[in-house]
Amino acid sequence: MKIMYSTLIILTTILAGLSSCDDGNASGKSDEQVNAEKLAGAWALGINGFITRDGVDLSDDYLDFTMRFTTNHSYTVLNDPNNVFFPTGSWRFAEGTYSQILLNNNPTLISLHYEDDTTITLTFSVIGDTPIGQRIHGISGSYELRLTKR
Repeated sequence: MKIMYSTLIILTTILAGLSSCDDGNASGKSDEQVNAEKLAGAWALGINGFITRDGVDLSDDYLDFTMRFTTNHSYTVLNDPNNVFFPTGSWRFAEGTYSQILLNNNPTLISLHYEDDTTITLTFSVIGDTPIGQRIHGISGSYELRLTKR
């Protein structure tokens, strides 16, 4: 009887442990899939958007700027007059977080902050002549992009 009671306790503990495991959310998707879907889509300047470098508003130069992310980890950028970004490439989440991404395996971290489902702010710094895009000189600084999902 004692062995049967011990076995029952062990089985109950194992089952409770297995049921508390969570690989994602109720939809069966992983956290990475959920966050990739949140990022996916076309993001543009919009009515309340802005693009700054070192606090200087550059928005007038970026009126038609659009950055599009896909769930299969590719991106495109349109109307980037200063060539801060490569026009196409790949993106991935920084290791251990879904609030930062890397473009084209470049070491510059781009932080993501969602105000809601339709507004995102991207912040990053370009240091010295280490570009994250096509242009090498003249883009150093701290950037902040407030974009709206189309």
